[in-house]
Amino acid sequence: SPAYITVDSVPSDDFFMDTEFKGAFDTDLWLDGWSWLSDNSRIPANAPDSSASILELCGIVRGFLTLENVFNHMLACQTFVEADSRLTIQAGTIIYAYPESNDFSGLAPALVVEQGGVIEAQGTAEAPITFTTCLTIDSSVYSSGLWGGVIILGAAPVYGGEDEVEGLTGIVYGGSDSSDDSGILQYVRVWY
Repeated sequence: SPAYITVDSVPSDDFFMDTEFKGAFDTDLWLDGWSWLSDNSRIPANAPDSSASILELCGIVRGFLTLENVFNHMLACQTFVEADSRLTIQAGTIIYAYPESNDFSGLAPALVVEQGGVIEAQGTAEAPITFTTCLTIDSSVYSSGLWGGVIILGAAPVYGGEDEVEGLTGIVYGGSDSSDDSGILQYVRVWY
């Protein structure tokens, strides 16, 4: 790469330190406590494992998708599992919600399983599946809206027939199919 051609050699003195990581952060996030990000609760307090790759969930899930427990999964916006699609989540997987907008003006990230979509989230007692925010939870800056949760929109009968979910215009749940099956949630923790 041209970026590595004619570069200065690294000085060999006590000022510079050899590292096993690339960039300035490693696991010690030096911005915490003295930056705008810190003051506005934008630094993840519940940060994912830094040794695993991060996969972003945002938009529409079509077809079949499996979230593997060897990756960090970042729910960055409202994510919809469409009809005739299946989202499988392996036991032990952690999904971190983190709004993609810089000023929290966007919609809260949420996982929405639409009518006809299926979620297969089968955790175990030893390896539960966890949904949580990665932002500071005791912040006085933002008291709500850190993330929107897990919303499953089945077609089974509900009081009043069909209805819309608050905050999701045109997205309905309920119906007349008493055998409707939207999947499995087993040993799943939906946290703050």
